[in-house]
Amino acid sequence: MTLVLISVFFGLEAQETDHIPGMDQTVKTREMRYREPVLAGILSALIPGAGQLYNQQTVKGVIFMGVFVGSAIMVLSDYNYDSIYNESGSSTTAVVGGVIMFGIWVTAIVDGVISAKKINQKYGLSLEFRQIPSLENVGVMGSVPSLTVSFTLGK
Repeated sequence: MTLVLISVFFGLEAQETDHIPGMDQTVKTREMRYREPVLAGILSALIPGAGQLYNQQTVKGVIFMGVFVGSAIMVLSDYNYDSIYNESGSSTTAVVGGVIMFGIWVTAIVDGVISAKKINQKYGLSLEFRQIPSLENVGVMGSVPSLTVSFTLGK
């Protein structure tokens, strides 16, 4: 299990390369690691934009965070009991800010998951789990289940 966590966060790299005509060498243009879609969704659920940062989509992540924080400021700035209610009994600014916050939160979760899947597909990264038949008569408990993790890298 430790291997899986280490490889998800630090390993499984693919390299996108470009060959320059007339040159004898290939230039490495970008490295990309396997992205776990569920982790990207969980990170975005905790902090909108964090899943995009995990997916190395910095601009998109900062935009999600900025809009979320801006809409939170809209909600909190209208939180004054003396002047919060208009004639209908609700504050329009707070309601609009809350709707924007919810929309950004849901969009960030969905985008984090979809983007991670697209990145893995684009770079040909996959994470496979295969179970190997357990060994017979090993140890006190009889059989010991084992798990093998294999990674496929390439385009």
